[in-house]
Amino acid sequence: MTTRHAVLTLALLGGAGCSHPSSSATPVGSTYTNQVDSYLARQVDQVRAQGFSRRVAGPVHGRLANSSTASHQMDVRGGNQYVVFGQCDNDCTDLDLKLWDPDGSLIMQDLAVDDHPTLVFSPKTSGRLRVEVIMAHCNVNPCYYGVELMARP
Repeated sequence: MTTRHAVLTLALLGGAGCSHPSSSATPVGSTYTNQVDSYLARQVDQVRAQGFSRRVAGPVHGRLANSSTASHQMDVRGGNQYVVFGQCDNDCTDLDLKLWDPDGSLIMQDLAVDDHPTLVFSPKTSGRLRVEVIMAHCNVNPCYYGVELMARP
């Protein structure tokens, strides 16, 4: 089993990146990106209902084969409350997220068998955290995903 690692910075005020099987960029408006973005939009509505109204970063798009992972770095400010969430395309049935501190310790994870992992956290100090995206079950490789970071104002 091969694990593909992609590192991408999610800056505090934005940042996005993507990949495609045959090139370094997913065409804007691609079927897979559109699927992911429509699911992300629904999830944005849900987290806004919980008071997370400030989009901090994303969506960041990527693609992974079954059982592969990708890592994304994000800068956060201590004392703020954040939510990081993901969605995947129609060929994916299980996407997971893990959140790691700068020292490499696991802070939290969402390993539920679903395609919409969500992590709510409040870092005590400012710094760079790592979000690991795990494509736990992809029916047709590769599967596309998107990740967003939002905060309470």
